[in-house]
Amino acid sequence: MIHPQDISFVVQGPIVHEESFNTLLVLKSIRKHYKGATIILSTWDTENTNELDYDLLVKQQAPEVLNTVYSEQCNVNRLIVSSQHGLEKVKTPYAVKTRTDIVFTSSYLCGFQFDDKAVLFESKIVLLNYFSRNPYKQFVKHGIGLLFHPSDIFLFGKTKAVQKFFSAERAETSILNNINGNAPIFPEQYLLMSLLIREGLLTDYHNSRLKSNSEFTHLSEKIFIENFKIHNPNQLGITIPKRIISGWHADSIYTENELIKSKYFSILKAIYYCKIYPIFVKIKKLANDKNQSRIV
Repeated sequence: MIHPQDISFVVQGPIVHEESFNTLLVLKSIRKHYKGATIILSTWDTENTNELDYDLLVKQQAPEVLNTVYSEQCNVNRLIVSSQHGLEKVKTPYAVKTRTDIVFTSSYLCGFQFDDKAVLFESKIVLLNYFSRNPYKQFVKHGIGLLFHPSDIFLFGKTKAVQKFFSAERAETSILNNINGNAPIFPEQYLLMSLLIREGLLTDYHNSRLKSNSEFTHLSEKIFIENFKIHNPNQLGITIPKRIISGWHADSIYTENELIKSKYFSILKAIYYCKIYPIFVKIKKLANDKNQSRIV
């Protein structure tokens, strides 16, 4: 059992004024369900924080957004800076990195345990399932398999572990565009892949997608199995805006059971989806094309 006073909530991002998910309500929900916990609000120096309830306010200048091949408004450096500056102020054994638009509905987090060892961290980090990508599921459903893609929306764990997760240097457009790699990388991928590079588990950002590469596909899932726990909003006692739940490829995220089962046949699954499954897809396409030509 974790006591609320041992948890710091780093509420990161711009001040939100939506009716159902405004920052005022977010902070009140933490006070209600985690009495005695520390609330650290990390936002921009242009934001109005009057009438908001927090224990510590961290304001900083918002970094410029990046113009990448997939987004003209990539905010990865804003995520990094506001998360790092907030987490630097944490003095408690446990830390939550959350957002200014996520409302808490219970004290479920007090029931979590962190006695299982991890490879990258002192213990595993709890992640929200949105958008911790299951590359196999995404590959089958959409033809894209993003590797090394944990959620950056909500994290809970021992403080040093969460701090390490967000220890990346500011991203550069050239890295995100990944011209020499097999695809551009997303902010979530940058956070984890840059950590793996610093830890010597990757040498570069080249292999960011499944694309018939069983070695790195296996490594991606192995990293998830050894370092993260996946939970849905109900299990975490939070409510998130529908615009997040209905986001891009929301049907291709990990579930808790998928990650648990994967550890028993991870390498075999990687070989199947990277080497064998694409052959079946090609055969099926050829058959469909042949049938279509007969109809015409």
